[in-house]
Amino acid sequence: MRIGIIGCGHIAEKMARTVHMTGHTLYAVASRTQEKADRFASRFEAEHAYGSYERLAGDPHVDLVYVAVPHSFHAQVADMCLDQGRHVLVEKAFTSNASEAEPLVRKAERQGLLLAEAIWTRYEPIRTRIDQAVEGGEIGQVCHAEATYFAYLAQKPRLVEPSLAGGSLLDIGIYALNFLLMNLKGDVTEIQSMARLSDKGVDELSSTSLRFSSGAIGSMQTGYTAVSDRSCQIAGSSGWIWVDNVNNPQSVKVYDRDRNFVRDIPVPPQLTGFEYELDSCCAAIKEGRTECPQMPHSEMLRVMRLMDAMRAQWGMVYPWEQ
Repeated sequence: MRIGIIGCGHIAEKMARTVHMTGHTLYAVASRTQEKADRFASRFEAEHAYGSYERLAGDPHVDLVYVAVPHSFHAQVADMCLDQGRHVLVEKAFTSNASEAEPLVRKAERQGLLLAEAIWTRYEPIRTRIDQAVEGGEIGQVCHAEATYFAYLAQKPRLVEPSLAGGSLLDIGIYALNFLLMNLKGDVTEIQSMARLSDKGVDELSSTSLRFSSGAIGSMQTGYTAVSDRSCQIAGSSGWIWVDNVNNPQSVKVYDRDRNFVRDIPVPPQLTGFEYELDSCCAAIKEGRTECPQMPHSEMLRVMRLMDAMRAQWGMVYPWEQ
């Protein structure tokens, strides 16, 4: 398929490499300036370079647009692409809040266009292998899951600036939240969350507990002013599963009730890790679907609503929400 990329930052570079490695065509890239678009296109061998997002969105030869701009612009750019009849894959977080996400989902479904969120852990095949271990009863009844993601990113504008929908939650905390939602069944019935806000009013550190209708409880901790091992675990009545690296699992181990090591769950090889979301989107387009099964619209909206609820408990609002 012919892929267009809007935004020319680091994450766009990874997708550009992925497009080539998977045999698709990097048809076009777009930036706010022609110079930056030209430089990116030359480096990654894109066929076309556009100095505006609108020009790429309006190109009828683009089969799928990957949106890789800051969170605060996701809704605006995705909406523009849908208006031009483009299928869209939006980098996580899907939007800055649920009120932005809901009309986009309705529009995509009404127009019969694919609209997906690029939260790669939802698409990686290790997710299915963990599911099989849990559903097969290997650790008994699941009672609790925990995920931690701290990374020192205080020098990154996208983390610290309210105008870019900054804070740790939408950028890295979203991985911890998705881990809980993938591994604990049922609806979230209660949220208890606290955060330390920066001088600019975005979350530097946070800790959240979620109660699920299944009876299980999940906990997540995240922040951009500290570092951690990014590990997570699923605790059951007869054992537990430990995962190394919540945002891209590198090792997964099963232990029994007596804390004895049982086995490794093999992690499938990767090209970049982005190939799974890209392949899912291309398959959905060919089949005429508006969503990807690994991250359907209902889950995209659930994640946004839960993050809205956490921010409400913190008293954290973005400038355009005031």
